[in-house]
Amino acid sequence: MAEVKILYLATADGLHQLANPGKSNRWRRVGVALEGQDVGVIRPSPNDPLLVYAAATDGIFRTTNGGASWEAVLPQPVATLVFDDSDLVATTVAGETLRSGDGESWEPSAPIAASTEHKNFTLAGLPPALLIPSSGVLMRSEDGGATTIPVEGPRAVQVLVNPPRFQDYVYAGTEAGELWLSKDRGATWARLEDGFAAIRDLAFARVQ
Repeated sequence: MAEVKILYLATADGLHQLANPGKSNRWRRVGVALEGQDVGVIRPSPNDPLLVYAAATDGIFRTTNGGASWEAVLPQPVATLVFDDSDLVATTVAGETLRSGDGESWEPSAPIAASTEHKNFTLAGLPPALLIPSSGVLMRSEDGGATTIPVEGPRAVQVLVNPPRFQDYVYAGTEAGELWLSKDRGATWARLEDGFAAIRDLAFARVQ
């Protein structure tokens, strides 16, 4: 059975799903869920490509069938959502940390260490390429940020994601609701899709 790549776009107005059964830049829209909700975070399970969690206005939602249907699993708005080994850890807007082993039952938990990750994004290679988003143009550096140059392409980038198995590729989601792709580690860009609400997060899953 052919491998299918799924790209989830968390936006200010719902969660969009794109699929690609072949080349990595030939995406087609296959679904939308949670319309009317601001979806801030999307987290596929590291162990099951059909299991995905989304943090939205009304709480955390889950799909167990690759986005065909979604169910609410925590009716509280959350600020962060991460996998800690196989557990899912959520920080609510009220500041409470909750942990779940099955995505259904939740219990209070000690906060996990705050991530030092920020919006800057590094692509491996020789030399590594550093991408620095801002409210305006996207900046790029090949010397660790000592010198930077603006690149033509996406503006007001909200999220940058490197797809699995494509070391030189990077996708960008923008405040204007545009999806962009670079195949050369951020040096040049092509716009793939537009017309979305502001893109908050991007995530990939691979299904056989």
